[in-house]
Amino acid sequence: ELAALRLQVQALTAKQVEVAELRKENEELKDELAFLEKEKYPLTLARVIARVKENGSVFLIVNRGESSAIEAGMPVVSHGVLVGKIVKVNRSTSIVAPLTAAGIKTAATFPGNPTTAGIVEGELNVNLVMRFIPKDVPVTSDSSVITSGLEERIPRGLMLGLITKGESNPQDLFQTAYIRPIVKGDEIALVSIIGNVEEDG
Repeated sequence: ELAALRLQVQALTAKQVEVAELRKENEELKDELAFLEKEKYPLTLARVIARVKENGSVFLIVNRGESSAIEAGMPVVSHGVLVGKIVKVNRSTSIVAPLTAAGIKTAATFPGNPTTAGIVEGELNVNLVMRFIPKDVPVTSDSSVITSGLEERIPRGLMLGLITKGESNPQDLFQTAYIRPIVKGDEIALVSIIGNVEEDG
C-alpha cells in the first residue's frame, strides 16, 4: 500500500511539472504570437526541439527547415530580441548559432543613432562585446544596443542586450562596450525566424 501511495505521489508530481511547463510554454507562445502580429516582415514560428552545447555556446535545433523556406543566415528572435542566426538548414530542421558563438557578428547601434555604431560579436562564448564604436558616440551602462538595419536580412531595432561597461583608451581610434544578453538559449522554447526583409525604396 505504501509503495502504491509513493507511485501516486510521483505521478502527481510529474503531472504538476508537466502542467507548469505547458503553462510556461503557453505564455511564451502568446508573447511570440503578439510579436508576429506586430511586425511587418515575414516571420516563421519555430519550436526548439534540442540544444547542443559546443565550445561553451548553446546551439538551438528548431523544427523548421528547407520545407518552410528557411535559409542559412536568417536571424532568429525571441520576444523581439535577436538570439542568433541560422547556420545550417536540413529538410525539416535548422541549427541556430547564438550571438555569443565564435564567428557570429552583427551590425549594431544605439536607439536614436541612425547609422551603424559598431559590430557586436561573442566574447568567450558567454557575453557580447561591441567594437569599433566611434569616439563621439556616448556609451553608458544599461544603455540598449539594437541592430542597425544595415546588415543583409536583419531589420533595424531588434534588441541585442544592455551595456554593462564601456572602455575607451586615448590611443585607440574606437571605443569598446561589453554587453549582457537579455535572453539565454537554454531558457527558450519558441522562436521566430525572420524571412527575407525587403529594403525600403
